[in-house]
Amino acid sequence: MRLMRGLLATVAGLVAVVALAVALPAAWTSTYVDDQEGFVSLSRDVTGTAEVRESAAALVADRLVEQAGLPSEVAESGRRLLEQAADRALADRRVAAAWEETLRRAHAALLDDPGTGSAPSTVPLDLAPLAALVADRSDGLVQAPDQLVVEVAGGPSGTTLRAVDASPRLALGAGAAALVAAVVALLAARRRSVALVWLGIGAAGAAGADAALARLVRDRAVSDAGASGLQVDLLRALADVGVTSFDGWLVWTALGGAVAVVLGVVGALVGRRA
Repeated sequence: MRLMRGLLATVAGLVAVVALAVALPAAWTSTYVDDQEGFVSLSRDVTGTAEVRESAAALVADRLVEQAGLPSEVAESGRRLLEQAADRALADRRVAAAWEETLRRAHAALLDDPGTGSAPSTVPLDLAPLAALVADRSDGLVQAPDQLVVEVAGGPSGTTLRAVDASPRLALGAGAAALVAAVVALLAARRRSVALVWLGIGAAGAAGADAALARLVRDRAVSDAGASGLQVDLLRALADVGVTSFDGWLVWTALGGAVAVVLGVVGALVGRRA
């Protein structure tokens, strides 16, 4: 009987740790990728990155010159004027609202119907809100377009989009499994204080494994993005912001594991004295 209880506690503890390692990235993805407002709140600060601002300014200027149909003899000078206008626009306090609208449009284009099974080869970014700010500062050289869609190569696969769509359910299921398994491990253990110590160590280990995995995903995404331009600058900035945000979750998880270890050790010492 004791052997069976020990085996049950061990298996339940392992299940709890694995389920926690799954629940953490799923919950973060649900909060900051699947949810539109979460995605916007996470990504709104990337325009503060110098590389992203420069790439976006150059791209908006190029597209506005193209849409305006400027004669070739004035196109280059017009482009320089528009780049200067774009630089001024990106320093405008209204750029935050314009960028948020761009993010909402991109999120809707990608995730409004993730179950279609079709994987986009590009990520559509509608830069019209930013272009409108540039047009306002172009001294009438160009008009603000209703749409200025830039197709950024390297869109997520259909599998990735479906995984994002499933992340809320996965987070809930894995989180519930981790909680139930941890309770079973504690109830089945002959020495609950020792089980609590191992659960705390497991939680810290799960956080460490997720941190390593997040960095692998970030590095892979950036390496696949391309050589230069808005695509790689934007993806690198978003990946860095995402990893930093996820690290915050993992730090709290590891701290929770450390608290569990301390409580388990204290419980074991008190039990020995008793």
